[in-house]
Amino acid sequence: MHPPLNRRCFVNLPYSWLRRGFLERFCQEGLQPEIGLDGDVLGKTARRDFQAAADRLAAAGLACTQHAPFTDLFPGSSSAPQRAHARQRLCQALELVPIFGPRAVICHLGTRGLHPGLPATDWLGYSLELWQEMLAATEPSGVPIMLENTYEPDGRYHRAVFEAIASPRLGFCLDVGHALAMANRPPAAWLAELAPWLGHLHLHDNHGSRDEHLAIGRGLIDFPDLFRRLAGWPRPLGLTLEPHTEPDLWQSLTTLAAMPEFAALLATPEPSTPTSSPTRP
Repeated sequence: MHPPLNRRCFVNLPYSWLRRGFLERFCQEGLQPEIGLDGDVLGKTARRDFQAAADRLAAAGLACTQHAPFTDLFPGSSSAPQRAHARQRLCQALELVPIFGPRAVICHLGTRGLHPGLPATDWLGYSLELWQEMLAATEPSGVPIMLENTYEPDGRYHRAVFEAIASPRLGFCLDVGHALAMANRPPAAWLAELAPWLGHLHLHDNHGSRDEHLAIGRGLIDFPDLFRRLAGWPRPLGLTLEPHTEPDLWQSLTTLAAMPEFAALLATPEPSTPTSSPTRP
């Protein structure tokens, strides 16, 4: 166990895994989850079950983040039914914010398959409608919404949204694994484009050809260089580890604990607790 890291980092945990006993494991190990809400979780889980999980985390003194649904969601689509589907799923996720009181909600722009004939202005207009609605819905809690890079080739789409909305609660989640495996660009290139909006990191490794979600240090990503660039970061910075196996989680924690560049990063401000606390019965 690495208590300083555990309390500073979140660890990806699909809600379906949480229900299979991992919630108790996380509480016993002092790990803070980033709760994934994809699949059929939102449509098939009773509110009382979400509340019970939130109560258990609170009893263990653990914070969390939420990862909103993203599979087959296209907020900026030219198709009205696709936009309506994205809105419905994201609104369902935001209904859990008062329950879990997350430090952040991570979302995706959903640009994969963007029709080449759709003017960028149309895509942006459709996207802005939804993100502005999401920000209004979360205003009472004060929770930030972080837009993650996934299939985007560079930062142009994120930058367009951030510049148009200019909200302090809308920020960038740099997924360093996606940067290399899906855009074939080092994380430093994304920082150069989107540093003014950076508020969260997803940390995992790969060899550049596919999204392997390996332990930090098992792939090609230059993490010491990334962390040196982020030393002294002036704004709150959330950190989520995204291994896909338990051994890779423990290896990531061990590697980070021994990395002096990461120790400097731990001194940066961390996101504060939202203004509203998780609800209780």
